[in-house]
Amino acid sequence: MYTWTYVRRPLSPLFAILGPHIVALVEFDKTPGIYLVTNLVDCQPEEVYIGMPLEVVFQRINDKLTMPLFKPQRPRH
Repeated sequence: MYTWTYVRRPLSPLFAILGPHIVALVEFDKTPGIYLVTNLVDCQPEEVYIGMPLEVVFQRINDKLTMPLFKPQRPRH
């Protein structure tokens, strides 16, 4: 993760449905200099840090739209 912020109040009523959420700027290991603005899920703001390893998860919005989100990379056993 390159950087992040915690959104407590949305700037637009259109985003009110999200409630408080974490927005991250993700840089990909294999493509340095390429960034994606996305939401960070499955963690609390106090757990987030710059450089945190992340993994992609996909959220199906409807039949035509699936969103890439990211969550902390958990140790694999």
